Amino acid sequence: MKKISILLILTICVLFLHTSCNSDDEISLKGFYIEFGSDSLVFNKNASQEIIILETNMPQILVEVPVDWCEATLNGYDLTINVEANIDISRDTEITIKGKTVIKTIKINQKGINTPPTGSIPDDVLIPVSSASASSFHSANPIELSFDGDYDTYFMTHWTQATFPVEVIYNFNNVEAMDYFIYYPRPGGANKNGLLGEFEVWYATEGNPAFTKLDNFDFKNSPTSVRINFASRLIKPTQVKFVLYRGYGSGTYAAIGEMEFYRRNPEAFDCLSVFTDYSCSELKDGITLSAIENISDPFFKYLATEIYNKDYDSEFRIQEYKAYQHPSIMAAINKTSTYSLLDNPTGIYVDANEELIVLANDPGISNVSLQIIDLANGYGSSSSYGISKGVNKIKTASKGLAYVMYHTNTGNEASIKLNIVTGKVNGYFDSKKHNKEDWGRLLEKATDTYFDVLGQYSHLTFPVADFKRYTPDGKALIDKYDELVYLEMEFMGLVKYGKMFKNKMYFHIDYGTTLMYATAYRTAYRASTMATMCNLSTLTASCWGPAHEVGHVNQTRPGMRWQGMTEVTNNIHSLHVQTTFGNTSRLVIDNVYVKAFTGSNSIINARTAFAESTDVFEQLIPFWQLKLYLMDALGRSEFYKDVYEHYRTTPVLSATQLTDGVYQLDFIRTTCKIANLDLTDFFEVWGFLRAVNIEINDYNTVKLTITQQQVDDLKAEIAAKNYPKPKHSNIHLITDLNVSDYKN
Repeated sequence: MKKISILLILTICVLFLHTSCNSDDEISLKGFYIEFGSDSLVFNKNASQEIIILETNMPQILVEVPVDWCEATLNGYDLTINVEANIDISRDTEITIKGKTVIKTIKINQKGINTPPTGSIPDDVLIPVSSASASSFHSANPIELSFDGDYDTYFMTHWTQATFPVEVIYNFNNVEAMDYFIYYPRPGGANKNGLLGEFEVWYATEGNPAFTKLDNFDFKNSPTSVRINFASRLIKPTQVKFVLYRGYGSGTYAAIGEMEFYRRNPEAFDCLSVFTDYSCSELKDGITLSAIENISDPFFKYLATEIYNKDYDSEFRIQEYKAYQHPSIMAAINKTSTYSLLDNPTGIYVDANEELIVLANDPGISNVSLQIIDLANGYGSSSSYGISKGVNKIKTASKGLAYVMYHTNTGNEASIKLNIVTGKVNGYFDSKKHNKEDWGRLLEKATDTYFDVLGQYSHLTFPVADFKRYTPDGKALIDKYDELVYLEMEFMGLVKYGKMFKNKMYFHIDYGTTLMYATAYRTAYRASTMATMCNLSTLTASCWGPAHEVGHVNQTRPGMRWQGMTEVTNNIHSLHVQTTFGNTSRLVIDNVYVKAFTGSNSIINARTAFAESTDVFEQLIPFWQLKLYLMDALGRSEFYKDVYEHYRTTPVLSATQLTDGVYQLDFIRTTCKIANLDLTDFFEVWGFLRAVNIEINDYNTVKLTITQQQVDDLKAEIAAKNYPKPKHSNIHLITDLNVSDYKN
C-alpha cells in the first residue's frame, strides 16, 4: 500500500513590519530549491529513526513513500524517517520530495538478516546399497525400487500373497561406517496402501556377522519420512534387516518409497566446542567475540555472532517441541476418527529447493521429522524429512509451512529442542502464550499466504488476508473454536470418563473442494467460507458447518454410526453446539419438526420403517428428542455421555452378529438400559421397531435387514427388564420449543 504524506509548510516569507511577502513571481526569479544533507540513508535491520533538515523556499511540499515498512513525516523543516524491523533480506526504497517543479529523492537501504552461509556445511556421506532382498514382493514393485534414488517409485510386498512378517535385507560392501538411515514412505500422502506400521530393525557387521537388534518401531502408517540413528556408529556394516509386521491396508501390504543409509561427514564442525548443545541455540559460558572470530566454519561463525550480538531472530526459530501421543491411539480407544497430526507448528515457511538447516539437540532414535505442507495445492501437497541429532541439511522438494512430527504411544517423552536457521519466519498465534495484543503484531509479520492459530483443543490454518479482513481478535476466535470442540467432547462423555483427545482438532482451508468435509486427521473448508470461519460473530451464529464436520470425526463407530447414520448422528453434536451457542435449533428454523409431525409421507404418519426415510434431518429428530426429554426435561444430564461410553467400552459384535440392523436394535437396548426406562413405544412411533430389508447408499451401498423375529425378541427382552414406562406417552412430540411442558 502506498503511503503519501502531504503537509503544508508555513510560507517561507518572513514578515518584517509592513513589508509584504514576495509574490510567487518574485520567488521564481530566484529559482525554487529543496536541499538536504544526504541523498541516501542506510539503516540497520532493527526498527529505527533518522531526522534530516530540509532547506527550501517553496510553500508546499509533497512527500511520497511507496512501501509499508518505511514512513516519512514532515513537520516544519524536519523530515522524520522511520523504518520497521526487517526480518528478511536487505531491502531498498526511495522517498520522493516534490515542490512546484522541483523533485528530489532520498534512497533508503535497510540491512536485513544476513543469509547464513549454508554452503560451508558438508553433506553427510550417502552409503550405496550393493544389493537387497525381500521375502515378499510384487513383480511391479521389486525391492530394487527402494534404493534407486527415485522418490516416485516404491517397493511393495505382494498385494494378495504376502505372509507377515516380511523380511527386507539391504547388503553393503566395503563400508567404513554407518550412523543412521532415512525411511521415505511411498509417494501419495496419507492412507496409501503399504505405509509402514510396526517393524523391527537389525544389523550385522564384519566384526559381528550375526544380526543384532536395534529396536522395535511403529510408524503408525504415517506418510512422513523418518530418520533413525543407530545407538552407536556401526563399524564396517554388512547388512541392515527390516522385519515388517504390518502396513496400511488391512495389514496386507507393506511398502518402502526409498531407504537411504548415511555416515556423518568427518569434516563437520564440532558445534559443542562453541554451543551448549546440538541445537546451537546458546553459547557456552566464556565464549568471546575473539573466540567467535576464530571459528573456521562460516556457518557456525555467522550463527555464533548473531547469538552473541543478540541479533538472532529466536522467537520461532528456536523452540522446544513436545511429544504428542499419536492420534490413532485415542481414536482406537474412543472408536472415532483421528484428530490432528500437526500439533507442532514451527512458524517457519520454506521455499521449494531451499537449503534448510535444522539443528537438533538430541532426539535419539525417536520418530521425529519435519513435514512441509503447501495448502495452496492441498493438504496432500507435502514433503517430509527425518530429523536427527546435530546438523540436518535438507534440500526441500516443496514449499509451505513446516511442522514437527513427533508422535509416540504416550506423548510423555521429553521435548526436543530445534533451531531452524534458514527459511522465513512466518510465526503463529498460540493462545497459551500469546494474548490479544500479540495478534496484530504476529499477523503483520507473516510471510506466507497462510497462518497457524493454536488453541487448547483446536488449530486453524487459514489465509493471512482473511484473518486480517475478518479477525480483529485472534484470541477470541480461537477460544470459540476451543469451546466448539470441547462441547462435543464433553457431550460424548470424554471429559467425564477421562478420555479427552490428546491432539487438537484441525481446521484448514481447501481450494479443491466445493464443500466442507472431514477425514482422517483434519476437517477442511472451502475458500468461500472464510468470511464465516474467521469472523467470531458469524462463526457463533453459523456454527453448524464446523460443528457438523467435527461431529463426523467424533462419531462413535459402529455403535452410533450404522448404515444410513453417517449424516445423521454427527448432527446430534451440531445441534448441541448450535443451541449451546445461543442459536435457535435448526430443526425449528427449517420446520423439520412440522414436516415430521404433519407430513403425510413422514415416518410417523406413513408408519414406515425408520431406515426407509431418506431425510437425514427427519431421522435426526428422535436422537435429539432423547436429549431434550432425558437430559433437559428430566435432568438426566449424563445420559448421552453414558451412551457413548457404553459403545466405547463394549466389544464390537462378532462377525456373525455384525449387521447394521442389529446395531439399530442395539441402540434401543442401550438407550433403555441407560435411561432405566422402557422407551419401546417411542421407538415404535419412529419406526425403529419395524421389520425392514432395504439397500441403503451411505457413501457405499449396504443392505440393512431387521426381521420381525428380531423385533419381537428385543421387545420381550426389554419387557423382562421391568423398566418403568416414562410418565409422558408423547415423547415423540417434544421439541426445543416445548421442553418446559415435559418438566413437571
